[in-house]
Amino acid sequence: MSKVNYYRVEVTDPLNAGVFGSDKKFEVQEFNVIGENDKYIAIDDFRFTSIRKEKYDWDTCLDKPSICLYANDSVYGTRASYTLYTTKTKRAATIKKEIEEAIEKKYGFFARGFDLSFLTEKEAA
Repeated sequence: MSKVNYYRVEVTDPLNAGVFGSDKKFEVQEFNVIGENDKYIAIDDFRFTSIRKEKYDWDTCLDKPSICLYANDSVYGTRASYTLYTTKTKRAATIKKEIEEAIEKKYGFFARGFDLSFLTEKEAA
């Protein structure tokens, strides 16, 4: 394993963006693995991020997306954040579906108004 793909999506409701402001971002980056042991790998980003190889609740894990959802929060506003480190290639449509399913599971019809139409293969920066 010599490369890790990093996927990040950030989307906010412009009517309730919170302190951090309104954002629609979809980025894809590729990082080199600079260190590895039986439990973790380290990648060559600006923080030298360590990623746990097996699934675990509190660490950043390989192939396990982290989806954070906020509704009417005083700091975050109404926001969805998605982060994934993986050795595989992930399609934008799959990421969009995972975010929609997480919103539906947590908030149901209360938060169906998120505009995720910017999640396309050509929009990946």
